[in-house]
Amino acid sequence: MIRELQKADINKVADIWLDTNVTAHSLAGGKKDIAVYLVANENAIAFYEKLGMKKANDVMEYNHIEWTPFTVK
Repeated sequence: MIRELQKADINKVADIWLDTNVTAHSLAGGKKDIAVYLVANENAIAFYEKLGMKKANDVMEYNHIEWTPFTVK
C-alpha cells in the first residue's frame, strides 16, 4: 500500500536513498566521479542536508518548463 510520507518515515527513507546512491556511485565509478544536482522545495532542504547534501548558491538556471499540477499518491 502507498501512503503519505510521515515524519517517522524520514530516517528509513534517508537510509534507502543513501543505500541506493552508494550502489549507484560504485557502479558509476565512485563518488569522486559523480555530481548530483536537484531541485527541492524549501520544505525538503532539511531532508537533503541530513543526507550530506549542501545548498548551493552558485547554480544557474535556464528553465522554460511549464509545470502542471499533479498529486503523488
